[in-house]
Amino acid sequence: MIPVDIEFARPWAFALLPAPILAWRLLPALPERAAMPVPLGIWMLLDAVSAVGARRDLSTPAGLALRCLGWVALILALSGPFTHGGTLLPPSGRDIVLAVDLSASMSGRTATGQDRGTPPIETARSLVSSLLEGARHDRVALITFASEAYLVAPLTFDHDAVIGMLDEVTIGLPGRRTDLGQAIGLAIRTISDEPATERILLILSDGETNAGDIPVLDAAAMAREKGLAIHAVGFTATEPGDGPPPLQRVTTAVGGSYFLATSDADVGALRAALAGTGPASGRTHTLVNDLAWAPLLLALVTVCLVAWREARDP
Repeated sequence: MIPVDIEFARPWAFALLPAPILAWRLLPALPERAAMPVPLGIWMLLDAVSAVGARRDLSTPAGLALRCLGWVALILALSGPFTHGGTLLPPSGRDIVLAVDLSASMSGRTATGQDRGTPPIETARSLVSSLLEGARHDRVALITFASEAYLVAPLTFDHDAVIGMLDEVTIGLPGRRTDLGQAIGLAIRTISDEPATERILLILSDGETNAGDIPVLDAAAMAREKGLAIHAVGFTATEPGDGPPPLQRVTTAVGGSYFLATSDADVGALRAALAGTGPASGRTHTLVNDLAWAPLLLALVTVCLVAWREARDP
């Protein structure tokens, strides 16, 4: 059985539990002349639940138990029981498009850095998962590209789904060569119909571009006109120097930044860049499940049972 953590919005309500006993013991009875003339039907109902009319019912365990159960249920409903549901994240207004290279060269081995010997695509998957932890308020889309570019996941707040889809794709699925210009063009189409906001394209590639009819720099210039900032994460099987030239030229043309996946300092700077432009407040809203209806329903059932017992035994 899964434990459920129930909290109470008004825990002070439990102090009212002994109220009927205290009222019965401490409050004086009203004098007969203080009684108000009421219609016969209402008088019969009041008489049924009064100390005189209910004496017979209170003398039985069932009658006493029903009244006690009804009072406890009312107090429980008044206390406002609830459980925590999901968390509602306020959007930051940013759209991030991830473009992941699935060309044959991404299946090689990383020769440098902490992930030495690990295929670049595996490092890319791990990096994406880590980066999305700091971008929970952003919408994210996923593009995979090689000879062709495909939109795998449209803009969404469901980051787990994006990570799951990235885990499913395989090297060579969109082709064996690399067409970086087509990937940038698809990213532009992905955000072109969206409201104007902060737009980021993050390319994860080994930096090679050896296919396609769209010049990379022309695609980058078009992205800049559309307000799409381009940053790149490079993977290389050689000792890092100035980075792969194609990715460097793209990011330089649009005023973006280039990060080396095999450099811990660069990965840290990338995380800070993505997390640092999120919402200023960072406040979240927790959804709650109101459970007050359950004890309130129980109290109504007990009232009906008490009324039924009084009608059955006049």
